[in-house]
Amino acid sequence: MTRGGQEIAVTTTGKGTGGEKFGTGSWVYGEELSQVDAMGFSPDGKWLWYYGFDETGVPLYYIATGSAETDFGTGC
Repeated sequence: MTRGGQEIAVTTTGKGTGGEKFGTGSWVYGEELSQVDAMGFSPDGKWLWYYGFDETGVPLYYIATGSAETDFGTGC
């Protein structure tokens, strides 16, 4: 975003390290609510709106597929 030709920060809280997300929705918004926009401008163009999510307290879980260790076969 720019003001007077100078680039400005929209937020100063995000460090880019993974826990905080701005301007992008969680998967649930797109898949369950059919909502694809997570940022935009007001009709008069004066205001920027965006979603912000803080997931810093949410642990990461990795899912491995296609290997013998995770292939439980049929009947489970």
